[in-house]
Amino acid sequence: MEHGEMSAHSLPGGLRFLNLVLSSEAVCEQATRSRLATLGKKAPECQENLGTVLSLIYAEACCAHGCVGGDHFGQRLAGRVVSHALGSYRLLCAGYYDESLALSRNLGEVANLLWLFRHRPEEQERWRSADKRTRLREFSPVKVRLSIEAAGLPVPIDETRYAGLCEIAVHVGPETAPQVHNPLGLPTVGSFFQEGGCLVSLNELAGATGACVAGLIPVLTLEERSQRLKESTVSLLRSVGGADLETLKAAFKGV
Repeated sequence: MEHGEMSAHSLPGGLRFLNLVLSSEAVCEQATRSRLATLGKKAPECQENLGTVLSLIYAEACCAHGCVGGDHFGQRLAGRVVSHALGSYRLLCAGYYDESLALSRNLGEVANLLWLFRHRPEEQERWRSADKRTRLREFSPVKVRLSIEAAGLPVPIDETRYAGLCEIAVHVGPETAPQVHNPLGLPTVGSFFQEGGCLVSLNELAGATGACVAGLIPVLTLEERSQRLKESTVSLLRSVGGADLETLKAAFKGV
């Protein structure tokens, strides 16, 4: 529902208001599905590849190929990635782009952590054996990023991208306005399709998900399924479009 669409006197209360919101979300979701299929070549491919990768990881999280035994460390992490990613996708379909981006930011934190574990296995063991206070202190998002940089490795979700997601989707400031992803700079309260917000949210979600899965592969017991997951993840990452928060902001400045 866009600002100015209805007056306060026309809004129902109680369950009727919640049902109205659900109806509005359904309309936005239908618009999203319809429009995504027409937004160039990459967006439909990205959406398809995202579904494939999440399906594969969902199966691993649920031990659908048979229980691997042990403490299910990799499966529990896969479950967190899947639930965050599906939540982010559901939110972008309903027009809650800021909230979708917030979950994608959380995926970015997981991606960096898994990337650190992949290249420095000793850090994974240290993380697993540490108490909560130590983990919060020594494995904060900033500390993890700095550790990756110190190792001379590329950072999946670098400082610029992470800071941008925090500014738009998480942290509240004096100029905070909800769901401003349109050339007119108009805030909305969700359930209103915005092409820019949809593309950016999809790309951020797909990129963070792909980075997470790349880090998950070594900690999952995949056996013969490993190659398919690797190929699907590469396809997902290659289909991520160029629209992000910075390019969207730059594009709207010229309008």
